Amino acid sequence: MAESVIITDADARISYVNPAFERVTGYGRAEVIGKNPRFLKSGLQTPWFYDAMWAALTNGLPWVADLVNRRKDGSLFTEETVISPIRDPSGRDDELCGRQARRNA
Repeated sequence: MAESVIITDADARISYVNPAFERVTGYGRAEVIGKNPRFLKSGLQTPWFYDAMWAALTNGLPWVADLVNRRKDGSLFTEETVISPIRDPSGRDDELCGRQARRNA
């Protein structure tokens, strides 16, 4: 199975998703471009979980965790997630790239 990919801009707005993202989540590309990925939140992760994610990313470090998200139809799915900052030529974090490998159907 292909891994889903999300790329966001520096303001955490989605600028790209691949076809695997569309298949896994049920959302089409046109529905998600420009949105913050938080619409996928399942509500099962604590605020601390997201604090740790942002602490890593704002320090230029990749973040790895199992993440439970919600599909368009409301069903939950678990993904092994890696989010990495993408830096522009000056070294400033310009985008974030998330890669997810689904753990369950």
